[in-house]
Amino acid sequence: MGGGSGHGGNLLYLFGFLLLLGLALAVFGLVYYRRGSARFAAAKSWVQTQGTIMSSAITTHTQMANDMVSTSYRAQAAYRYQAAGSEREGKRVFLCARTDWNSEKNAQAWLAANPAGATVPVWFDPGNPTDSALTLNKPSLVAAIVLTTVGIAAAIIALLRLTRM
Repeated sequence: MGGGSGHGGNLLYLFGFLLLLGLALAVFGLVYYRRGSARFAAAKSWVQTQGTIMSSAITTHTQMANDMVSTSYRAQAAYRYQAAGSEREGKRVFLCARTDWNSEKNAQAWLAANPAGATVPVWFDPGNPTDSALTLNKPSLVAAIVLTTVGIAAAIIALLRLTRM
């Protein structure tokens, strides 16, 4: 038994893992978009009511990539609304895709339009009145394409490397 077989075995596991990870990522991208699209289509039967913002905030998320720092801003809210004869509480701002802004100005504009105490439209599922959102948005096709493409690319690279071993 030479030392080379151990190294080759490790590479086999590594590329096998990369293959599985790539396939899982590709499937996740497709499923994410299909489920989000189905949820968005089902929301066409949702009912709009008025709600009251109990609290709202913008959270910031900073990350570094390629020696560049980028910051995104994410809306958060808690609200009350009447549905099916009861007062309900919700926290979902966006139905399908979380929306982050790259501009603090856009985030602050959302926050100014949705302060605590503000009356806002709330959408809810009449079949499940606890399921609600402030905005009915579609899932991100770009995110689905990126996830699926990266997953397929990783799987292809892994397959090419595995067939050369």
